[in-house]
Amino acid sequence: MRTYSCIIVATAVTVHVGTVSTAADKSPGHALLLNNHAVVLKGFEGFASDAVTFEAWLSSSDVCNAGTILSYALDSNSTNAQQRTADFNHFAIFDAHRMIACHAFTYFTLWPDPNKISCYSKYGNHPVTSILERDGSWHHIAVTWTAANHGTTKIYQDGLLMAQVETGATEPLQPGGALMLGADQDCYAGCTDSTQAYHGLMDEVRIWSVERTQEQILDNMRMRDGVADQSGLVAYWTFDDPNMLEGTSGVWQARDSSKNGHHLPLVTPPQQDMVTIHQGRQTYDTGMLSFSNNYALNEAVGGMPEKDLTVEMWARTPAYKRTAAGLQPSELLSYATHTTGAVPFSRGITDHVFVDDAILIEKYYVTDAKVGDGNTPLSTIGVSINANPRSNKGKLHHWINFDVDWKDNEWHHLAVTWRFETGKTELLFDGVANVPTWRGSAGRWQSKPATEGGVDPNMAAGTLRLPNGSLVLGQNQECYGGCFNPQSSLRGDLADVRIWSKALTQDAIRANRFKASLEDTDGLVARYVFTADNIQEGSTDANGLRKKVVLDSSPSTMKKPLYLWSDMPRFEVSTAPLADKQGQPLQLPDSPWLDHALFLSDQQVAPPPLLFPQHPLPAQGCCCLSDCGILVGQEAKPKSSLQLRPADQHAQ
Repeated sequence: MRTYSCIIVATAVTVHVGTVSTAADKSPGHALLLNNHAVVLKGFEGFASDAVTFEAWLSSSDVCNAGTILSYALDSNSTNAQQRTADFNHFAIFDAHRMIACHAFTYFTLWPDPNKISCYSKYGNHPVTSILERDGSWHHIAVTWTAANHGTTKIYQDGLLMAQVETGATEPLQPGGALMLGADQDCYAGCTDSTQAYHGLMDEVRIWSVERTQEQILDNMRMRDGVADQSGLVAYWTFDDPNMLEGTSGVWQARDSSKNGHHLPLVTPPQQDMVTIHQGRQTYDTGMLSFSNNYALNEAVGGMPEKDLTVEMWARTPAYKRTAAGLQPSELLSYATHTTGAVPFSRGITDHVFVDDAILIEKYYVTDAKVGDGNTPLSTIGVSINANPRSNKGKLHHWINFDVDWKDNEWHHLAVTWRFETGKTELLFDGVANVPTWRGSAGRWQSKPATEGGVDPNMAAGTLRLPNGSLVLGQNQECYGGCFNPQSSLRGDLADVRIWSKALTQDAIRANRFKASLEDTDGLVARYVFTADNIQEGSTDANGLRKKVVLDSSPSTMKKPLYLWSDMPRFEVSTAPLADKQGQPLQLPDSPWLDHALFLSDQQVAPPPLLFPQHPLPAQGCCCLSDCGILVGQEAKPKSSLQLRPADQHAQ
C-alpha cells in the first residue's frame, strides 16, 4: 500500500501584535485560523425549519483531513442507534475538497451502499471536486437547503453553482442544537474526530434562515457593509474582534454582527457545580468539574511524588453505547516530567528521559477474545507509570490495564497505587481491589483473565521521576503541557482528586473515600475539591488572558493550583478578497508590524549551498500519512495493541 506524507500548512500573513486599522471599509480585518479546533455554540436557535443558507470565505492547504466546515447536532436521547446518529448529523457541510451538505443522514459516506442511504450517494457518489482548492487560495462557499422540491441542496463556489441535488431530506430543521465550526460532532457538542477536522482560515461566516438566491450570493459575498441589515440573517461572524479590541489578546469569543446575540465562544473551560454522590447507603456532598474537550492544567507544578504514589478521584463518564460517543476514551489524569537516576548514561540507555506518561490514568474500551468474548467491548482502566514508548529503545514502554465493569453514567471511585521498590501497581474501583488483565512491556503485550490470576502487576520498578513537571486533568499530554487529542479527551465529570506521595493501604482508601475532612493528611501533596470557594479568578497573564484557577487544598507547602482552559483557534490578519462600499478591493492593514511568510504547497525551494553548523538542528512541522490519517511522530498508543477487533465505530 502506498503512503504519502504531507505537510499541513496554514497560510497566514504574519502580524506582530499591534494596532490594526479598525475602519470597516479600509481593512479586511481578521480571520479565524482553525487547526483541529472545534468552536461550538450550544442551544443555537437561528435555523428556520424549512430553509437555511450558510456562507463563508475559506483558505486551506490541508490535504490530509476531510475538513468539516459546519456541524449542527441535536441533543438526542433516542434509543435507536441510527436515529441518534442522524440527530447528531442534523445538518452538516462535510469535506472541504469534495463537499457534500447533509441533513439528518445516518451516514455521510458508506461503501458499499447498494440501497443509496448515504448522503454521498445523493451526489451520485461523485461530488464535485476542488470546491476548496488545497493550495491556500481563498474561496467563497455557499450552501443552501430547502425542504421544498424534495430537500434540494445547492453548493456554490465563488458565486457559481457547482452542485444541485434532491436529497430527499425534507424533515424540519429543529432549533436548540449545538452549532460547531471546524469539526464534526459524533455526539452533542463533542466527540470530534481529528481526521475530519478543518485546518485553515475561515472568515465572514453567515447563516440565513432563508434560501438565498445565486444573485444575492454574488452581490454580497465580497461585501460587509449593509449585510447585517438584510432580511433573514440570523448569525454573522466577521472575526474582526481583535480590530475592535486593538489586538488579539483577551479575545475569547467571536461577536455576532447580526444583532441576534449568537456570540460564538472560542474558549469553553470546565464548568463547576455541586453534586451529591450516592453509592449504596453512603453519600458524599462535594464539588465537581464537568469536562468536554477542555482541561485543568499547571505546566509548572512542584512537589509531586518521586517514588511511591497514590492517586484517588471520583469520576463519571457517559454510559456505554456501541457508538463513537459511547466508546470514546476518557483521559482522567496526566503528569509529564523526566525520569532521573544515579547513572546518567550507560550502555546506550539513559535514565534521564522525558516521560509524557510519568503518571497516566485513563478509561477506554477494548475487545479481547482471551479476556472477553472478542466481540463485546470491555471497559478498562489503564495506568502508565514513568512511561514513554519512544525513548530508550522501548525500555520505558510499559502500562497495565484493569478490566472493570464501568459502563454506566454513575459516579465511581478510583484509587491507583504504585510502589517504587517493586513496581507493584494496584487499582481499587469503588473500594474493591482489581486484578490486572493486560500488560505491556517494551512494546510487547499480554492478556490473561482475572479468573486465571491475571498478569504481572509490576512495572517500572526502581525508576524515579522528577517532582517538577506538568499536571493536567481531562487530557493526555503527548508533549509537555499540550498536544491534546480531542478524540480521547474527557467528556464527563471529576470530583475530589487527591495525590499522595505514598502508597495508601486498601483499608485507608476505603475508609476515606466519602470523607471531605481527612484525619491523616501525611503525604497528601495535592488535593482538588471543586467547590465554588476553591475556584477563583486568576491574575492576567502576559497575553492578557484571565483564567479561573482551582486551588490546591492539600497541606503541602508547594501548592499546585490548576487553571481552567481549553484550546482555541487564533486570529490572523485576513487576506480574503473582500471589497469596500464602492466595490474596490480592501487593502492589507497599514501596520508597522506587518510581515510576510513563505507559503509552500507541493513546492520546493532550492537556496544556494549553505554551510550548516556541525551540531544537530531541530526540525519542526506537522506531517501525516494521507492513506491512514495517522500523524507521523505521534505516539502509537499502547492501548491500540489491545484492540484485536475494533469496537463499533460511527460510520461517516
